[in-house]
Amino acid sequence: MKRVRNTLAAVLPASLANRCRDFRDKILTVKNHYVLQREMKDRSVWRDAASALRVLFRRGKTILFFPERPVSPYTAYKLCAYLGYTITKDPKRRFDVAFKRKNHTFFDPEVLDRVPVERTDIINAGSVDIDKQTVARTFARVFGYPLEVDPVRYHGRIVEKSNVNGSHDGRVIQGPVSLAEVRPGRVYQREINNATDHEGVLLDYRVPIHGDRIPLVGLKYRSVDGRFNEYTKLDYMDTKAAFTPEELKKIFAFSREMGVNYGELDVLRNWEDGRIYIVDVNNTPRGTILCLPAEKQRSGFELMAESFDRLLETRGQV
Repeated sequence: MKRVRNTLAAVLPASLANRCRDFRDKILTVKNHYVLQREMKDRSVWRDAASALRVLFRRGKTILFFPERPVSPYTAYKLCAYLGYTITKDPKRRFDVAFKRKNHTFFDPEVLDRVPVERTDIINAGSVDIDKQTVARTFARVFGYPLEVDPVRYHGRIVEKSNVNGSHDGRVIQGPVSLAEVRPGRVYQREINNATDHEGVLLDYRVPIHGDRIPLVGLKYRSVDGRFNEYTKLDYMDTKAAFTPEELKKIFAFSREMGVNYGELDVLRNWEDGRIYIVDVNNTPRGTILCLPAEKQRSGFELMAESFDRLLETRGQV
């Protein structure tokens, strides 16, 4: 199929080839929108079909994701599908808004030289290092208290995990340890007691960052045994009910220092002292908080989509 498209692009006039490509992408956008609506299972097929038809006949935004295109189940893909916006990864195409997107801990900013806009107009252009050590250093600088510990000197329970993002290989050890037990490529952080009122149940906050907005706060309930890899229940709550104004101010300051205009943070609240700790940053989130119970999916999508669209509007002058 790709060979056929390349052959047609070579023989057709450039203007006609571009129109054909735009039409193909529009049909794909309509399909993605329809499929997402059906996944929510809270409306009739006719209402979902009517929604898809509205997408077909209106002029929606085209969003450039470079150098990687998001696919399902990533949050950006789902939000673009919900809003009826076309996704491209070709910087030579016409686009309305540009995202830097690379599903990796580190990023070479020089890659963005291929995008024909000022780098400051590219969402997440400044998010080039989200390793755990950078997260911990930035957190301590913004919040004024540390997450990272020296495992050779720290007395207490320590979380040891890989420095790179997305490894899900954490384990709890008892400190202090000998210098020989310190493993290269690992980070050592104090264990945060993010317990709830229910015995054996822990609570992680999943916090979406959309520029200067946090549309909602995802709640990921975990068992003690599955704290690093599994969740037992998902929900969400109002942002102002989850965090104080001062905490929100620092969360946004942290995100700015990390160069994150769009992404999600993992935040834990310590049961003992009430303080919050940002333990992870994801600038290519997979949409955990969008995998909600059926009765809450659409309300969650609407909050996320409205906030995401606002972010696109503020960066839509490319």
